[in-house]
Amino acid sequence: MKDQDKEKGGKKRLKLGEYLILSGLINQQTLEYALELQKTQNKKIGEILVDLGIVDDTVIAKALSQQFKIPYMRLRNISISDETLDLIPASMAKENRIVPIFVKNRRLTIAMSNPLDTGAVEGLKSVVQMTVDIVVAPKSDVLEIIEKYYPKK
Repeated sequence: MKDQDKEKGGKKRLKLGEYLILSGLINQQTLEYALELQKTQNKKIGEILVDLGIVDDTVIAKALSQQFKIPYMRLRNISISDETLDLIPASMAKENRIVPIFVKNRRLTIAMSNPLDTGAVEGLKSVVQMTVDIVVAPKSDVLEIIEKYYPKK
């Protein structure tokens, strides 16, 4: 079993699909259909459910937030300082779909739609040389912020 499938204390963590069923957001048949599609598509289950129009990315972000006990945040109408933006190179932000939100007491808070992307977080820690805290945000919000603050050159 993967480490990310275990919670502290050794309990098995629910997969996103199981969590969505228990939350009443999808049914077993829908999950099975999405899992079949996942075999032929290189996408996460949440992305498939969004593509099918069954849920939107805010539902997925909220579910991930609750599932992993990571704060949820909408990114609309936020302002990010130039100093904070400069901490994450545009290429890293775009490739990993992460955005810096603010720095306080040598802790950088970032928003990302996939809190399971530990590789991106670890890579970022080595770049910024400070503690990194995560908030989960809808993928569309993250992409909108990246487009706004890291425009194509």
